[in-house]
This record gives sequence, structure tokens and C-alpha cells, in this order.
Amino acid sequence: MAALMCQVVAMASLTLEDPSVFDGNPRYLTDSAGKRIVPGNFARINYCGNGLFILAPISPTNKFLMSAERFLIDRDGKPVTYKIPKGSTLFDVLTLGEQLDLDMEHCISTLPDETLLRFVEAGRSGVCDKYGNVLVELRSGPIGLQRPGVVLFAQSMANGTQFLVLDSKSKKTALWSDKDPGFDSRTFKLQREESRGAMFTQVTPDRIVREINQPWGTADRIYWADATDYPVKRIQMFNRFLRQYNLIGMDKERLLEELGEKTKVDASDGSVLSVPPLSVHMRFEQDKLVSWYFTDQKHNQSQLITKNVVLDLSGNSDAPRDFPALWRGEFPATEPKL
Repeated sequence: MAALMCQVVAMASLTLEDPSVFDGNPRYLTDSAGKRIVPGNFARINYCGNGLFILAPISPTNKFLMSAERFLIDRDGKPVTYKIPKGSTLFDVLTLGEQLDLDMEHCISTLPDETLLRFVEAGRSGVCDKYGNVLVELRSGPIGLQRPGVVLFAQSMANGTQFLVLDSKSKKTALWSDKDPGFDSRTFKLQREESRGAMFTQVTPDRIVREINQPWGTADRIYWADATDYPVKRIQMFNRFLRQYNLIGMDKERLLEELGEKTKVDASDGSVLSVPPLSVHMRFEQDKLVSWYFTDQKHNQSQLITKNVVLDLSGNSDAPRDFPALWRGEFPATEPKL
């Protein structure tokens, strides 16, 4: 795998960290008997058809982020040569030409000249050929497969948006007159299945993407320090903290250690701490936490919490004001913890 990494990274000239996040469950690729096709675990494995896979490594510095490298491999785990513009990241294989787009079960180990790749950089995407020659400059508009061998993309104009098509064989563009363009993708959207608590996706009869379920039911210092909001909402991570620890009575030094550097000391005497992502204020006496409260528009100091509680997070939001139980000041008491 080291040889694979060196070869693909050198070809792609990737040096920037991709800020994309993932759900924290590493993936790996196996055959139908469970034998790994390539060593190592990855944040994402996309099947592009024709036996091609894009592997996104886990960032070496943050387990909730993907690295900027992308490894393109064939069904046997061998690297497939490609180039993209320096400083960008391979996003997907848009087309391999009309013939292979129509026969996606035919496996290949080299990219044909009709290949068009989508690359991304700083939140925008563009299109290049397999040699890294840019055919569609970076843009914010949608890009996708219009039909086999033809890519469709949007272009902003002074009087609105126009759509153009790019032919994979001639590499020429033309206006697309359809008022309701449709975008497709070669990247297979396959259903995940679960067996004995493990997730897997059968991408072909003899290739399976397996997923290692991580126990994300506990509070995570790294996650909290980075103010990450995916795959776990910040308020849900805070609730995990409340379930694990006795917040009331906790020593200030330990609290700062658990909640990280983003926690701020508000009062001149150090009696109040603020947790910015959640608008939470915490009050201390003799360096012990005695009460806390939410400071958003739906809460005030009259709802001081002075006992160890958990939150009723019935809903799908990250803001305390969006949970009715919190509006009413309903905080179920918990048993003593750590």
C-alpha cells in the first residue's frame, strides 16, 4: 500500500487538507470471502463502475476528517494512473466514454482517453481529462453526467445560468437547450446492509465495502475541541458529556481539560466560563461548578441548573432553543457518574 500511496500522491500533487468530514466509521475493501483487496482503513470508498474504486484516507491528524489524497484503484487493488490540477482533490469519475458508460460491468485497469474526472478545490469543482488538462474551470455550479459519454455543467451568466455539455471523445462543449437538465453520476449509490452489528455494501458479486462501527456513544475531547458538528451534533456531544460526568461540583481545571481550549473565562475573577458553540455559561464558587444555564434567546438565568442532568433532545437541531423540553426547563436528573 505504501507504493500505491506514493505513486498516486506523486501523480496528483496533493498537498492541501480536504476539510470533508465523515461519519467516523472506517471502511475497507474485501472480496466475497472477506480477504482485503488493499491493506488499511479508509474514510470513504466509492465504487465508480468498471471495477474502479476511489479510496479516501482518514486524516492522520483528525479522525473525523478525510485526507486530501485520493487513491484510484482497479478491482485487484492496483493503482490506476491519473492526474489532476495541483492542489486539488479527485472527487469522482464523471465518464469513461460512451462505450464503458453503457457497459459498467466491464472491468478495466487503465483509464481510456475519453475519461473525464471531476476535481475539487476550496468548495468548487471543475473537470479535467486523465492527464490533468482542465476542460471546465473551477466553479460553484453543478456538474454531472448528462448521458453516456457526455458531461453537463452550469455556467453563471449576467442574465442567469446557462447549461453546457462536454463530449468526452471530442472534448468540445456546446450549449444545452433543455430547460430542465438532469444530472447523473457514475458513483454507485448502493444500499448498506447490517450483519451481526457490522455494516457492509455489496458493490459487485465479489467486492464488498465493509464498515467498522465505532462506539461514538461517549464524549470525545478531540471532537469537542474542534467544534465539529458531524456526524454528531455539538449539543448531542455535550449531552454525552452530561451523561458521563457530574458537571455540578466538577473542578474548573478538570472541566477546562475535558471541554478544551475554546471554553472561555468570562468574569474577571474567573467565576464564569462560557462554552461558545452552545451558548452555555457556567458559574463557579471556589473553583467548583455550582450552576450553569443556556444563554440563547429562549433561556435566561432564571433557569439555572444546579443539579446533574441530561437533556431531552427530542428533535433534530443543534440549537438549545429548538428543543421544546429545554424551553420548558425540563432537565431529567441523573445518577452520580465519574
